[in-house]
Amino acid sequence: VSMKKVILIFTLMLLFSSRVFADIKFYGMNKEQWDVLDKEAHITRAYLQGVFDGLISGGDFKIAGVEINGEISVVQYREAITKLYSDYRNALIPVPPLLVVISKQLSGESEEEVEKYLQHIRGIYVSKPDK
Repeated sequence: VSMKKVILIFTLMLLFSSRVFADIKFYGMNKEQWDVLDKEAHITRAYLQGVFDGLISGGDFKIAGVEINGEISVVQYREAITKLYSDYRNALIPVPPLLVVISKQLSGESEEEVEKYLQHIRGIYVSKPDK
């Protein structure tokens, strides 16, 4: 791959991502951004790989104190996130907390405990109207 192609791809990704992420009010991406990027599955896989690379370079493989399961592939995580986003109640949750949900499921936590965590993070990321 020539350096010109790499620079072109990188520039296009920056331009595309600035339009996609312009309205983000918190870290990560939620369902809306995920759906835009998931039209090209390799983009969401690259995003997830970047999240995992960031965790490794940070010295551990944890998010919010929970060890992220490394036993499944990035493709399998992408499919699991897409499935979680199919529930409208999860639409505003950024990807990193969903990685925690998936890891909790993979580690064998009970369905009740996983649902309790999901309700907790839904409460954090759901917009509440001002009174």
